[in-house]
Amino acid sequence: MIERFNFYDIYGYLLPGALLLGLAWLPAAIVAGVRPPTGVELALIGAVVSYLLGHLLHIIDRYLFAATKKDGRGRARFPHDFMLDKADGTFSPELRTQIANQIQKRFGLNVIEGDDVADGELGKRRGDAFQLCRRWLIQEKVGSYAEQFEGLYSLMRGLASACLAAMSFYFGWAIASFPPLLGSECWDVVVVFVLMVVAGSLSMRFPKRLFLLFGLILGGAGFIAGRHLGIQGYQGYPLAGSGLVLAWAGWQFHGAFRSFTYIFAATVYRDFFVLATTEREAKAEK
Repeated sequence: MIERFNFYDIYGYLLPGALLLGLAWLPAAIVAGVRPPTGVELALIGAVVSYLLGHLLHIIDRYLFAATKKDGRGRARFPHDFMLDKADGTFSPELRTQIANQIQKRFGLNVIEGDDVADGELGKRRGDAFQLCRRWLIQEKVGSYAEQFEGLYSLMRGLASACLAAMSFYFGWAIASFPPLLGSECWDVVVVFVLMVVAGSLSMRFPKRLFLLFGLILGGAGFIAGRHLGIQGYQGYPLAGSGLVLAWAGWQFHGAFRSFTYIFAATVYRDFFVLATTEREAKAEK
């Protein structure tokens, strides 16, 4: 369903970008009374900007919110991998064995744990088997239910990233409301200088942690915007409180993202097993 109607662009890019764009406008409305622009043309421009922001968030949240979790050996594993372990309780032992048998029959891949299979090789086989199960469901046009969960976990991840990005922006506005120790222009120069130094340091030491750099830039942008729009001390309190609320909302969206990634993988396996079993019974009747 997502591929047919291109819902992934809406769930994964447009809606998170629109949320971030709306949250970015709110401080200016509180401090300076700036009203949102109106008109069809501006609405179209806003949609394009939201879509582009969604892509930027997607680039960053892949590092910020990974779909993996660490096992007892400290290895990062995807849900479609560890839920086939004997120790995992997602499926009953009988169903897990039957799913593995159906994968073996259709794709010739052994996804059962065993002493003769290295851990890394087993994980690769399970990853290949999961992707093949997905492709088969899509080709048979019965994978829409699982694809909905994929769209939902992409949406939750994007909303979490938008909330955390807006949190950094709001905290920058709140800091700008503090009584200045220097003149406005001096503060701006100091903030820009610190951003350049820290950004350069992060890019050299942590090239994959782009969300730290992104949050730092947004915080500095909020600080500079607040200074130039003349934010007052009392206006910083609701913005700081809003930043805390956004942090809580981002955490909740992150929890929903983790839950949907797990449900998505389990749904793919269940749908694959039902389709494979139904197909086998239909052939037996003939």
